[in-house]
Amino acid sequence: MEMNASKAVFLSYASQDAEVARRIADALRAAGVEVWFDQDTLVGGDAWDQKIRGQVSACALFVPVISANTQERQEGYFRLEWHLAEQRSLLIAKGRPFIVPVSIDATRERGALVPDAFNAVQWTKLPGGETSAAFVSRVKKLLGDQAPSAKAAPPGTSPPSVVAPASKSGRLVWTTAAVVAALLAVFAYVATRPAKEAAPAPASMGKADKSIAVLPFSNMSDDKAASAFLSDGVHEDILTNLSNIREFRVIPRTSMEQYRGTQKKISQIAQELRVTYVLEGSARRAGDQVRVTGKLINARTEESVWAKSYDRSYANVLAIQAELATDIAQALKTALSPEEKNLVERRPTVSTAAYEQFLKAREVRRRFAAPGQNARAMEPFLLEAVRLDPNYASAYAELAYVYTIGNAATERQATLAKAQDAIDKARRLAPDSPEVILALGDFYRSSGETARALEQFERFGRLRPKDADYLDRLAETYQQQGIGFGQKTWEIRKQLEDVDPANLANLRRMVQLLLGGRRYAEAIAVQRRIWTRLPDNLEARHYIGYMTFLLDGSTQLNEQFWSEIKPDAWNLGIFFRRRMLRMQGRLDEAVSFDLTDPLAGDAETLNVAIIHAARGDVAAARTRLGDLPERLRREPAAGTRAEDTARRWIRLGTIVGVLGNRAEALQCAKRAIEVLPASRVPSIDLARLYAWAGDNDSALAELGQFLVALVDGPSDGRSVHGLRHNPNFFPLQGDPRFEALLKDPKNNAPLF
Repeated sequence: MEMNASKAVFLSYASQDAEVARRIADALRAAGVEVWFDQDTLVGGDAWDQKIRGQVSACALFVPVISANTQERQEGYFRLEWHLAEQRSLLIAKGRPFIVPVSIDATRERGALVPDAFNAVQWTKLPGGETSAAFVSRVKKLLGDQAPSAKAAPPGTSPPSVVAPASKSGRLVWTTAAVVAALLAVFAYVATRPAKEAAPAPASMGKADKSIAVLPFSNMSDDKAASAFLSDGVHEDILTNLSNIREFRVIPRTSMEQYRGTQKKISQIAQELRVTYVLEGSARRAGDQVRVTGKLINARTEESVWAKSYDRSYANVLAIQAELATDIAQALKTALSPEEKNLVERRPTVSTAAYEQFLKAREVRRRFAAPGQNARAMEPFLLEAVRLDPNYASAYAELAYVYTIGNAATERQATLAKAQDAIDKARRLAPDSPEVILALGDFYRSSGETARALEQFERFGRLRPKDADYLDRLAETYQQQGIGFGQKTWEIRKQLEDVDPANLANLRRMVQLLLGGRRYAEAIAVQRRIWTRLPDNLEARHYIGYMTFLLDGSTQLNEQFWSEIKPDAWNLGIFFRRRMLRMQGRLDEAVSFDLTDPLAGDAETLNVAIIHAARGDVAAARTRLGDLPERLRREPAAGTRAEDTARRWIRLGTIVGVLGNRAEALQCAKRAIEVLPASRVPSIDLARLYAWAGDNDSALAELGQFLVALVDGPSDGRSVHGLRHNPNFFPLQGDPRFEALLKDPKNNAPLF
């Protein structure tokens, strides 16, 4: 590879940070940036020293990776690189960028053991090497702004390598002349160094960017326990009011919760969330009086651009929130349209008591993650709210959410009727309210009317195009609709990531979508970001190895993961271990990892039974299945939905096929298709049933259909590596047509 002196980025780091540095390099390379990074050629000696000097003098940008590891190491090749970079910076015209420091942990600029030149420019925070789009965009812009370097690469210099060897023997010996030259250069630099640069604006944001993060409001009331719902309610309502102003991009509550009580600097919060402004505030109630304070801070300068306190009677707390949003709009020179003005200034209820009940219901939703839990707990507060104010449209809309989303399938018909009643009342009272429109879309989606749901969500989007709830529901509805959802859903999820950057649930859904579309490399990259956020989460780490196997069949990461499993995580580790052994065809080992926990479920029981059967031990499979076949025979149609009934028939058919009852297995397949159109029966499940029923023709037809159809979520059967030795399809092994399916390139190509 020939060095491009005008475009290459040189990455310098301590050897302990190699993996993190690699993530940064991969992200830059994925964007088309040339990165000099080659970990395999770490050597020592004069030749190595000469190569380092040539690379530092030839690169376009020098990116030092600063961390606790660099702080601890008083010596190291990276320190030589850093000094060389500082010396070269003295030869570069003032104002032209060259050094771009990156901090990957909590290491601060003040007191950092780095050359002075590193502190003369703004550092970028990339926690754990999670490389933001803003950083990549900035690097590309810096490269694009530079004129070609006047200094060419030294003759004979090979492509650059990593600059931090894991170990080296001996120390570099500098000549007296070199030491004197370095000291003189440092002295000259200290006397003439430029002023520190301002923090770069987030990617895709111009000078007039109006992106705002609203920190959770502090509860300043004397009785904090009794008033917690008030400060949280004021916080959420202010978020909503600001979101009604289309010119603003407002980070939603889901991303802001992690900053409750944070000690992080405003600039760091803004950088993590990619915003220009941060709003902090408080709420205090004393008797029938309330005080709300707000301060808007420009994150680039950490200076206040607006601050105000509002003292009102408690009955006017809703008016405070409207006034605050309007004042911020004025401070940011934003003119409100009549429609926006109406949305910001509206008062959803005239009853302070009803508003309190509504806030308590929302506090429940914030506290409980599971929809079923929070819905049941929210209901009494909302019923009391609409009793106190029968014209409270927002409370009726929230009740519709409770009845639409939060109840069990066995109560579905009754709860949908309640949802219909609640949403009808909300529409009659406030047909153009964003909350009512969103709730109506939820109702249609829950009822299976996805086209009508999309109409409502798109209507909501015209009011709040950057709203996280809207984008999430839009993506889910396209996915539910199923027609061409892949690329469209992916684009919406990427928009949601920009709006709600700290939302782990969205990242997980992105992984599921990428896996369903066989875009494994991208799924792994997103999963690494999840693991960075959840470093102690076993599933987050295991998933990386699992997806790597689906990508290329490699097992190294999984073997390393298993070797590091701690005894207290053994039960969860067993599930992960068996899944990987099963896909590799190591069935004797896989069957030894059997979860006997009765809560593991019928699917777990069937998986283990199939492993036994694939090993030729049908008796062991029969024992493991226990009374499951009889239970399914007695209640094959217990589910209230056709999908549930068909699923039971398919499971029963697979079980009896595994036990050798092929005629009954085929009959079960027929019953499943009678209940549900064949196009809606999961092809992968039917393929497994047919395989164990001895009908290879039908199994291969279903499997072929599954391999070219886009589906949501992970599946071993999406990848030829996951299929090759999978016991689910053990009866197909050896069939030339099965081998042909595995070898066909289109069956492992991305689906969108």
